[in-house]
Amino acid sequence: MWAQFLATLTQVPGVSAVSIEVQGLGKIPVSSLPPAVSSLSDLGFSVAPTVPATVGLLRSKEGLQRTNPQLLGESGSAPAAKGSKSVADPPKIPETYVNLATSTDGGEIAGVSTSRAELARWRGGAESTVPPFGTALTNPMYASDGRLWIAGLASGGPRIWTFDGATLSGGPHEVTAPWLDGRQVVNLSVSPDATRLAVLSKLPNDTDYRFDVAGIVRNDSDMAMALAEPYRQGEPLVRFVDVTWLDQVTMAVLAREKEGASLRPFKVDLGQGVGLRRVGQLELDQTLIKELPDATSLTSRGGVRGLVVMTPQAAFVRAGNAWAQQADASEIIVGGT
Repeated sequence: MWAQFLATLTQVPGVSAVSIEVQGLGKIPVSSLPPAVSSLSDLGFSVAPTVPATVGLLRSKEGLQRTNPQLLGESGSAPAAKGSKSVADPPKIPETYVNLATSTDGGEIAGVSTSRAELARWRGGAESTVPPFGTALTNPMYASDGRLWIAGLASGGPRIWTFDGATLSGGPHEVTAPWLDGRQVVNLSVSPDATRLAVLSKLPNDTDYRFDVAGIVRNDSDMAMALAEPYRQGEPLVRFVDVTWLDQVTMAVLAREKEGASLRPFKVDLGQGVGLRRVGQLELDQTLIKELPDATSLTSRGGVRGLVVMTPQAAFVRAGNAWAQQADASEIIVGGT
């Protein structure tokens, strides 16, 4: 019964865990479980894994090559993906556009300018530079709802927008989040089921970094309209740089354990912190994995073992508890992340 309630109620914006009370008895005491359960696996049920992405791109300067991210090796060149009549060859994209993203079907690509003031999109043989709508733009990402998501600053405050990912026409649609007032979004990521948004933010003076997850409130047409009140995640990590979802209840963030510590990925379970208070139980084996001090962004080919981290010069894939540089690639783009 607890599992049924959990599976249903966590689809509601703002619900991250469920506890059960019996009238007159209070909460059901189960010694092996927390008072509020956020994962079906806590109750002994297996959670269906997120399907690993098979659409991706390798970038080398202005050139792009389609590839299956699951086939990336720890050394040598990556195999090219087989051609598809429904997807055009990837375009050449100037190096002035960075942090590329591609849709789940590989049909569209987006990138932001190095000035973080311009969004450009490519679909088939067409290119579109979106008219100015904001500054300090975050990395773009395509969600499973078919929308392109991005955040930035406009009219003196933080804003979150979505674009129709099926066409280059149409302007930005704002998703309101009053709880972000006075802050600046660092990066964001939509959950695989498009029900929650992970948001990294900070104060304009580059302090008070936060990692929040909020439910996405939609209208009758299934259009994202607002974000519910957030729940803070990932404490006590600091200096968040990027975030990506690994499955419905698990994320990876690029952050620091404390001020002055090395920048590295951490696995964060929704509603459960990162386990830093449970010494020796860190999911990513942080005592062994090699940090990447110059890391700028991360994504995943599927799960923790599929993590991919980018630096200004190269792209690295997870290789045991270390990192292996992907040959001839400055960026690895995974569809739908």
